Amino acid sequence: MLALKTFNRVILGRALFTGLVLLASLSIAHADPNPFGWFTQFFHFPSQKTDQPSVKRAPPPKPGAKPRLATRARQGPLSAGKEMEKPKISPSVFIAVFGDGLAQLLSMGLMGELEDHPELAVLHKTQDNSGLVRTDVVDWNQTIRDYFAGSAKIDIGVILIGSNDRQPIISNGESFDALSPEWSELYAQRIEAIAQQFAERKIPLLWVGLPVMKSDAASKDATALNELIKEHAERFGAAYIDIWEGFADEHGLYSAFGPDINGEIVRLRRSDGVYFTRAGARKLAHFAELEIRRKLDKLAPSSKPEATTPQPNLESNLVAEPVPAIAIKPPIGPVLPLTARFLAPGGTLYKTPADVPSRGPAKNGEAKVLIEQVLQEGKPLEPKKGRADDFSQP
Repeated sequence: MLALKTFNRVILGRALFTGLVLLASLSIAHADPNPFGWFTQFFHFPSQKTDQPSVKRAPPPKPGAKPRLATRARQGPLSAGKEMEKPKISPSVFIAVFGDGLAQLLSMGLMGELEDHPELAVLHKTQDNSGLVRTDVVDWNQTIRDYFAGSAKIDIGVILIGSNDRQPIISNGESFDALSPEWSELYAQRIEAIAQQFAERKIPLLWVGLPVMKSDAASKDATALNELIKEHAERFGAAYIDIWEGFADEHGLYSAFGPDINGEIVRLRRSDGVYFTRAGARKLAHFAELEIRRKLDKLAPSSKPEATTPQPNLESNLVAEPVPAIAIKPPIGPVLPLTARFLAPGGTLYKTPADVPSRGPAKNGEAKVLIEQVLQEGKPLEPKKGRADDFSQP
């Protein structure tokens, strides 16, 4: 009987405990949407829920794919990813280059020299294997005349020609040997005809001379052609540009190597001994570019205002008082050369002691007396008024 009562008490206690647990679970389930939240409170499992916002992660890269660099968000119009384009400048000065194959290299070199000046345009008007002798190939006098007759604008003309002119001239059915008197006269007429066209239109013309050649005979003929060009082109106001020493050694002879525009020793001439390399063409153009800038400075209008003479005010009755002139002290005194020879009172040089006029015996203060006084007796010199050793009070 006692055991039965004890069993009933245990069953009743367990039923009461189960009922309390169910009531607690119902209250917790009503407060928490998670129906198993009450279960975790008893066993303290770590929570899987975080307060951080969800982040969408990029998928892993595929094998062999290149990694992508992270880029910042673009902000404003300046971060558009494109460089600001420089304003285009239309050329306003046109430089036309005429001549043979050497002139072609000259025009290419000028483009490199003037690449930082978009306002200057170089016009290529050259023809290889041409010259002033063979007018059947290119008649340069007529070609330039036709060019002026067209609508093309030209501000400065540059000519380099003559490397193909070491051949006879045929005129009126007669042939004249190169550099003969008749040949030189005809060649000079063709030089003057071209230079005169520029002079009539008041367009500056730069005539570049021929360079030293590898062949001694070719260099000799180039020297004679340069003399003709200089004499007859300058007669009509053209500027002759001498480039001989720029491509020769210290003895004036041909040298394939030499300093470029940066002072470095490089190859300036090709193996044929006539044409230029890229560095040589740039140096060739440098001589012409210096003269082009001088011509442009003369063509540019003066920015200095014209001096105007003040007009007197006739209506004013005031009389201007004379302003006393202020003496301006010169910055330095008279310049006396230290090595100059003394002149006699008549203006002649003292050549010998006999030319010096005798002044009689030495008096007080003369050289002999002064030497004895200072060096032998040890007495000081008498101070001269105004000298540094004159300490007398005024």
